[in-house]
Parts: sequence; C-alpha cells; structure tokens
Amino acid sequence: MNKDGTGHWLNRCLEEEKKRQSEVEGFRAVAGTLGTALSVQLLADLYRYELLFPEERRFIEMEQKAGASTIVRTGHAVSSGIVKSAYPIQQPAVKFWFDYHPNIVLSCTFDHRGDLDREFSTIVRVDAAPAFEAATIEEISEYLLKPILFDSLLDETK
Repeated sequence: MNKDGTGHWLNRCLEEEKKRQSEVEGFRAVAGTLGTALSVQLLADLYRYELLFPEERRFIEMEQKAGASTIVRTGHAVSSGIVKSAYPIQQPAVKFWFDYHPNIVLSCTFDHRGDLDREFSTIVRVDAAPAFEAATIEEISEYLLKPILFDSLLDETK
C-alpha cells in the first residue's frame, strides 16, 4: 500500500463504485428524457386513436411497473369484447423498458408476436439531447402500438 492509502483495496472499490454510480446517473437521465418523450408520443397517438375509434379505446390498457411499461388489448368492440388477433392464444401486448448493456437501449417484447421483439439503440452526444439511433420517437410509437391496435392488419400487409 502507498503512504497516501491509494493502493488500499477499499480505495479502489470506492473509485469503482463512484464510476458505477456516475454511469447509473447518466443512464437514468437518458432513459428519463427518452422515456418522457416516448410516453408523450404514445399518449398522443392513443388519444388520436380514441378520436378515430371511440369504442375501441376502452379495450387498450397501459400499465407501468418496476421500470417497464405494458400496453395490452383486452378486446374489440366489434367482436363483443373478445380478442380475435392473428395469434388468438394470447392477448396482443407489448412490454418495453430501458436497459443498459453496455449502451442504453429500449427493449420491447410482444407477448403475441415474438418475431417483432426488438431493441432500439440510443445516441448520447454532449452537444444534443439523447435520441434513438435508427428511428424517431414517432416511428417507435408506431412500432409499439400498431401490433396492439391493428394486429390483424400486420399479416395482411406483409
């Protein structure tokens, strides 16, 4: 150990912990900024959906739990509330959250369409607000909502 104590294992652990905490703070800031922007866009899109399909909106539920958001379609007005998706075993649902490994990504999984599971990478620059690398907030909102709101159209348009 050095006379100033810098070689002591506790000092090394302290430096590693400070670095980890700094990374966590950065992750939370980026996830918070992008999460807020995405939430605003999702709510705006769901509001527009409600204007266009007033009877259907009541079958769309949103939930946030343990850092993850979930959007589920519980039924359809035209089918007396029974979900008739292209994949009838499960209700159309998407779960999405921010993850850090080693870059910040938005991960999303679809309960009824595993083929749509995806990660959206982020870009963090000093001179600009955080953003998604390959898509706009509007495009991600569409990616998350379309399989939930219009699941039966996905197979017809491929």
